[in-house]
Amino acid sequence: MQQWQDIASNSFLRGYQEAVGDAVCQPQDPEVAQSLLRLFLIEKALYEIRYELENRPGWVTIPLNGLLRLLREG
Repeated sequence: MQQWQDIASNSFLRGYQEAVGDAVCQPQDPEVAQSLLRLFLIEKALYEIRYELENRPGWVTIPLNGLLRLLREG
């Protein structure tokens, strides 16, 4: 499952980068772009944790595991 997720994520990001090209909103420094992506992924994971706690507490481990994976990768 993780291998498929990695392949899909990398394919999406390559396509996105090709589509935005040299747009002003796209950082030209790859390290800056990667840092921003991590920030947005962490922000999304925190949102999902809050959502699950408020609506489906039994599912909170799913976004928690995602957040932990993001933090381990960093």
